[in-house]
Amino acid sequence: MYDVHDKSGETNSQGRMQQAVEEWSNSAQREKVSRLSQKIKENTNKKINSEDTKPASREIYSSSERERMMAGRTSNTAANELHKDNPKDVNAKKRFSIELNEETEDEEITFPIKKQQDPNIQSDELDEIQADQDDFLKSLKVRFSFSIVLTLFLIAATVFAAYAPSFFTMDIVAYGYIILNLILLLAVGLLSFSASVKGIASLFTFKPDADSIISLSFYAALIGNIYSLCDFVMSSQLPTVASVSAVYSSCAAAGISFNLLAKIFYVSRVRNNLKLLKTIDTAYAAYPVSDDVAERVIPTFDGTPSIISLAKTDSLTDFLEKSYEPSPSDIAAKAFAPISLAVALITTIVFALTKDVSSAVIAFCSICSISSPLMFEFGVSVPFYKACKRLAKHNCLLTGCKDVATFGGADAIVADGSFIFPGKGTKIIGVKTFHKEKIEEAVLYATSIAEAGKSPLASAFLDIFADVGIGRKLLKKVDRIVFEDNKGLYAVIDDNDVLLGNRQLMHKHMVDTPSRDYEMRYTINGRDVTYLAINGQVRAIFIVMYGIDDETGYQLCKLGSNGVRVLIETSDPNITPELLEQKCGLNSDDVTVLESREMRLLEDNRVYGPVEAGIAVKDMAGYSESINACVKLKGTFWANTLLQIALAVLGMLFAVILEYFGNTVTAAFVLTYQFICAVPVLLISLLRRS
Repeated sequence: MYDVHDKSGETNSQGRMQQAVEEWSNSAQREKVSRLSQKIKENTNKKINSEDTKPASREIYSSSERERMMAGRTSNTAANELHKDNPKDVNAKKRFSIELNEETEDEEITFPIKKQQDPNIQSDELDEIQADQDDFLKSLKVRFSFSIVLTLFLIAATVFAAYAPSFFTMDIVAYGYIILNLILLLAVGLLSFSASVKGIASLFTFKPDADSIISLSFYAALIGNIYSLCDFVMSSQLPTVASVSAVYSSCAAAGISFNLLAKIFYVSRVRNNLKLLKTIDTAYAAYPVSDDVAERVIPTFDGTPSIISLAKTDSLTDFLEKSYEPSPSDIAAKAFAPISLAVALITTIVFALTKDVSSAVIAFCSICSISSPLMFEFGVSVPFYKACKRLAKHNCLLTGCKDVATFGGADAIVADGSFIFPGKGTKIIGVKTFHKEKIEEAVLYATSIAEAGKSPLASAFLDIFADVGIGRKLLKKVDRIVFEDNKGLYAVIDDNDVLLGNRQLMHKHMVDTPSRDYEMRYTINGRDVTYLAINGQVRAIFIVMYGIDDETGYQLCKLGSNGVRVLIETSDPNITPELLEQKCGLNSDDVTVLESREMRLLEDNRVYGPVEAGIAVKDMAGYSESINACVKLKGTFWANTLLQIALAVLGMLFAVILEYFGNTVTAAFVLTYQFICAVPVLLISLLRRS
């Protein structure tokens, strides 16, 4: 049994891509990205249009279809004496035992990680892009370092202006404070072109993003500084320190600094994913099943279910484009930034008409500053960075924010039975033969039908095949194969009717089986049995042990706790919801074994060839963990984003009310409020495991 709570451990559109790329050092780098994107698309089209992209699919038939196919064939159904067991030993390299008290430990299954060149990207170009991102990251770190130092100077200047020693005259303090604010503010603005220029430009071109929020604070502070300087020069009366402190440079500088810090985590995530893309051998990529197929697979679902499936692939496409897709903070800013600006302008006009210009300017600066949360991008980029870093340790790739939204909203995932019980996770630990059947022949028939039917038992049978020293090339040709729902496989091999499945399959075909008591002798300690029948006679019983590694079991249980169902494609009737519950504690209500009709729907919808970069995994543990990470990340993204917007709206209302009743909202108050609001976002981002 597995606890469904999180385990402790270590802990991201074209508009985003353009935003990051335009901060790179020169146009040549932008051209490289453009060439790379074009090459990806061209190679993708070539692969999709190639004749050998889609492999020959296996036919899966329902019971009724099978019965029509079987018309005219006869099966020997004579009753046979099966209680006289006749086990046969084989002289082989490794003796195969039927000792039921022998416990075999599960062996760890690993897939080799190969260094291979991504077919969509030239190796030298990958290296160049990698180097460009390394340089970009270094630039961000340097700019952040200078920005945070300047921000601290601005905060110190605010404190000094308020508590200046008496031997400093007021005019010295006022002039020095205002000019210093202007200089330091402009210096911080130069350190982040995206926040100081691009953000406001995108706002007025009706394409606002997270940088637009920061731009409002920057330009409000700039206007406040200029107004304070002009007012001080033109006024015949020396302004007080309180009025001078209406300058909001420190708030804007802090916002720009945290924006740069968020970009550091953002670019670090993309860079780390690029390194992973260069080293892993991509085995499986996740993709959403089309809505029409999803509705037919889960017809009882209220609405259109979101189902995620896997495609085996050797290449991923659109990596950079997906990495720089808009984040939830960008999406939220499209509505919030214009609203904040509108509220600030309306309030300014009202105060200018009903009070005075100074009150109007202070109101404008207050609203713009307090509506620019310090952690707006930080609350997305940091959790995303942490999740991707943890997934990378298991060779799992998670690319963009849109992927988080897609996979994080999954109602169900599709997994092949052999993916859940891979390789030596499933073992044939014993065999009983009947009617003088040779073990070699029984294993040969069972291996042939299991391999042709893509059964999870195929690997287990092939292990036996190797143990008894028989080459795989001796596998029998399967002329026809039929999967019968919840029962097993029927095949025609050398004009023989062969059945491999459970007791129900045998009875449906009128094949006599040993008694229940006899079968139960072999199903103790979590074992299952699989029958092999040839031409109406049971020839062998295989004793099977299924095993799930701890990490896979843990992640499957988390899927259930996150409300994600597991849909299993399998031709092995022993793989049931009850088996999953027994092996790893996953509630059987959260598991569905698909019928042949549903598997055929998914097979017709399956993606072949190159797959868009989203989630790439190598095993079931990584598959489940990636979906779980997306579920958590989706919640974390929007929790942080909406929390900050709610606090910003509350701050705006508070500022308007205070200013309306004649209480000046100082920059110190705004900065203090911003840092207080940043605390819960910081805690969620750093402490919550996604």
